[in-house]
Amino acid sequence: MRHIIKIYIVILVSCLSFQSDGQEYRKIFLEMKAKYESMESFHIVMQVIVNEQTSASPLFQDRIDLKKDGVNYRYEMRASDMLMNDQYVVMVDKGSREIIVSRRSIEAEKAIRANTQFNIDSLMSFYEEPKYLGEENGSYHYQLSLKRGAVKTINLYINKQTILISKMRYVYTEGQVASIVFEKFDAAPDFTTETFNEKNYITTVKGQLKPSAVYQQYKVIAITD
Repeated sequence: MRHIIKIYIVILVSCLSFQSDGQEYRKIFLEMKAKYESMESFHIVMQVIVNEQTSASPLFQDRIDLKKDGVNYRYEMRASDMLMNDQYVVMVDKGSREIIVSRRSIEAEKAIRANTQFNIDSLMSFYEEPKYLGEENGSYHYQLSLKRGAVKTINLYINKQTILISKMRYVYTEGQVASIVFEKFDAAPDFTTETFNEKNYITTVKGQLKPSAVYQQYKVIAITD
């Protein structure tokens, strides 16, 4: 799952940072980039399917629910959940029935991000000029080809009304195809105070971290500095 999310983030950042002389898609890409950069909060629900080009049976399939509100994050999927609020990082492994908890340092994260910024010029050297392939189901369809690397082509579908990504499809050089369909993309979600509360997963009993009622059969592993 972390691999899928990492690929999605890298592709998204690279596409939104794309610079081109083509005026029409440059305008669309820059508008989309501005929209994403202005988002303090969002609620995204997406279907992820990975399969071989020669087979209809998926190698991987899942529904991913992503929430962000300022510095708070939460994702939920079939195999694992993650919560990050101003105090904790909580990772839930549903297969091993473990909850890993650590204290969060937002200042440390800012320092790490400042030292690991993308080199856009270097990143975009991997891409050929994007091709506009027309409209499909109310979305602009663009295809980007990679000069080298594990991914051969990326197809982006940008909703004409919202100027947000509605679907992504990328083809690996070894033949696998990954599709991400955005079922929901809410840039102004109405979260409750409980959405990012660590008590969804853990609670404190006599100074000890314990699983919440929903996760009573899970083992809590606390990581200390």
